[in-house]
Amino acid sequence: MALFLCLASGITQISAQAADSPKTASQSLVVPVAPAETLRWFSQQWDDTTWTAARNSMRPADDRGWQVRMLALQSLVKSDAAAVPVLLKALKGEDVAQRILAAQALSFLSPQVPHQAIADAAKNDSNATVRLYAADTLGMQGNIDSSQLLKQLHENETNRDVRWHLRYALERGSHAVSQAMVEKLRAWDPARLASATIGKPAPNFKLQSLTGQQISLNSFRGKQAVVLVFIYGDT
Repeated sequence: MALFLCLASGITQISAQAADSPKTASQSLVVPVAPAETLRWFSQQWDDTTWTAARNSMRPADDRGWQVRMLALQSLVKSDAAAVPVLLKALKGEDVAQRILAAQALSFLSPQVPHQAIADAAKNDSNATVRLYAADTLGMQGNIDSSQLLKQLHENETNRDVRWHLRYALERGSHAVSQAMVEKLRAWDPARLASATIGKPAPNFKLQSLTGQQISLNSFRGKQAVVLVFIYGDT
C-alpha cells in the first residue's frame, strides 16, 4: 500500500527542516544582500535558454536555476521594505526574468506594495508569468476593495494559468499574506538546497497538515511506500 500525501508548496506548510540529512548546498551560490545587487546576481546566474528549452519537460538534473531563484527570492524578501522600490523598478524593466522574480518577491511583501503598481502589472504585462505573480500579490494584499478589479482581470485574461491565480486571489478575500509564512521563508536554511538528490533516500521532513496534524516522513520509512504530490499553494 502506498501513502499519498498532497502537499501545498507554500512555505507555511513546512513546519521543520530535515533534521537528519547532510547540509550540502552548492558553495558557489552566494547571493548578495543589497536588493539591486541581488537582481544583478540573479541575471548573471540565470540561464534563460535552459529554462526555455525545458518547458513542458524535465529540467536537467544538474540545472541550478531553481536554486538561484530560491536564493534570490529569499534575499529579496529578507530585505523587506528596502527591496520594494527596487522590485517595482525591475517590474517595469525589459528583463523578463527579473520582472518575473520581482513580481514573485513582491507577493511576500504585498502589504507594502502600492496597489496601482501591481494592478498595472497584472493587467498590462506582456508576460503571462509576470501577470500570474502580480495576481498573487493582489490577492495576498488582502484588500477586499480589489475584488472588482480581480473580476475584471479574470474576465479579460486569456491565459488559463493566470485565470486560475486570479480566482485564487478572489477566494482569499480579506486574508492577507501571513507574516508567519514570510518569516518562514526568511528563516529557511539555504544549506538544505542539495539535501535531496535523485537516486538517494529522501531526507526526513516534518509537515503540518491542513487539519493541524504533524506528519514526519520517518514515521513511514520502511513501513510503506510514500508518494509526495506537490500542488500550488501560498498559505
